[in-house]
Amino acid sequence: MLLSISRKKTIGLLSAAVTLFSCIMLDIVFHAEKQIIMGMGILVSSLILWSTEALPMAITTMLMICILEFANIMTFTESVENIGVNTSLFIMASSGITIAVGSSVIPQSLTKYIITSSSGNPRRFVLYIGFIISICSAFMSSLATCALFNSILLPMFKNKYKPGNSNLGKCLMIAIPACAGIGGFMSPAGTPANILLLDLLAHNNVNLSFIQWCFVGFPIGLIAVGIFLLSLVIMFPPEPFVSFDSNNSDISPKLNVNDKKTIIIVGCIIILWFASGWVSSLNTTLIAVIGLAVMFMPGINLLDWKKFSNGVNWDLVITMGTVSVLMTGIAKTGLMKIVSTAVINQISQLPMLLSIVALSLMICIIRSFIPTTTAVVALLAPMLIEASYGLNTNSLALLLILAFWTASALLIVYTEPIFLITYGNHYYKGKDLVKAGFIPCIVLSFVTALAIPAIVSFLQLG
Repeated sequence: MLLSISRKKTIGLLSAAVTLFSCIMLDIVFHAEKQIIMGMGILVSSLILWSTEALPMAITTMLMICILEFANIMTFTESVENIGVNTSLFIMASSGITIAVGSSVIPQSLTKYIITSSSGNPRRFVLYIGFIISICSAFMSSLATCALFNSILLPMFKNKYKPGNSNLGKCLMIAIPACAGIGGFMSPAGTPANILLLDLLAHNNVNLSFIQWCFVGFPIGLIAVGIFLLSLVIMFPPEPFVSFDSNNSDISPKLNVNDKKTIIIVGCIIILWFASGWVSSLNTTLIAVIGLAVMFMPGINLLDWKKFSNGVNWDLVITMGTVSVLMTGIAKTGLMKIVSTAVINQISQLPMLLSIVALSLMICIIRSFIPTTTAVVALLAPMLIEASYGLNTNSLALLLILAFWTASALLIVYTEPIFLITYGNHYYKGKDLVKAGFIPCIVLSFVTALAIPAIVSFLQLG
């Protein structure tokens, strides 16, 4: 296993190097358009390194920013000026909030409530747990939400529902990551890629508040969760419950003082996020940073620096802050305009609705092969902005469709971290995920193409 991982990284590194070298030779031998060719080489090499994880994401991004300088695309000074500090700060703050919630008994208390409410009906339990996971994921990291509920549910079920023989176990282990992913679309706080998109929109003079995003994200997200879960329990009908002792302390923990502090602080953060739609001085990152600071304060003591620094994904913090620089440089070469023109030429002959459906399905397919959410946003967002002009449609609607599919990876196992968390429990195989997710992906391509532009138009957003 270690050898295969090492070989994959080596192949990825060599492939990226060959790609860059080939682009340099194209310019020297054929006198091709240097900036466009180098832009393509940098983009393809970045995607190779991200997908194979040959280098840490942050190192890949910083390396490619240096190559922008050598290719005379963007100076290093310009790159530093375009670093997304707002995005990096949000990831740090949201990570702290997630760490605090994960250290409490709040998730276990929710699970106990769901078990009681489902009245022993396994399908109802899968539906309830899926919706709760998606709502939690709207305000916490999708990956962390998935890990939390996996750590709660697996010990409760693994001794009673054996891997390979339990449809209930299969449904739960697929529902946890899938619903956590969809929930990541429901609010700007759901995934760092959403903040990256908000920054991109702001650079294009489109300001979208937290509550405005939620007006789109929550109805679409809940519909998507419902469609996916219905498909899941139809494809794999869960067997009846083995009885649980709801008085067991493992699933009915008591709230302590720190748990109550966490509930109050996180509740205030969520309220302020919604209030930011009316108070212009508030924004999602500012509120998250203030909430994080409160958790460190004497008398609160929910976090300390060691706990916080060990729990933050610093690779992601740096990557999200610098990936916008990389894509700004690539966009300057004109590559994205060429790609978007080619896409528009292919779909422009279709009616408007079918054009958007085709784009939605295309994004879904591309997302199924690129596991890094930042890479998906970085690759497709500039193209969709250009495409919106050619299709004479609202760029915000297309970017929100991108945000939906960026969060909602429904057909990936081996390369998608959020599914690898539960895949290792051996309750389902890759073909089971495809079987559960294929029809919902087709249906949701139409749903997003119809509903998101309609809501954006109705609310007069963008």
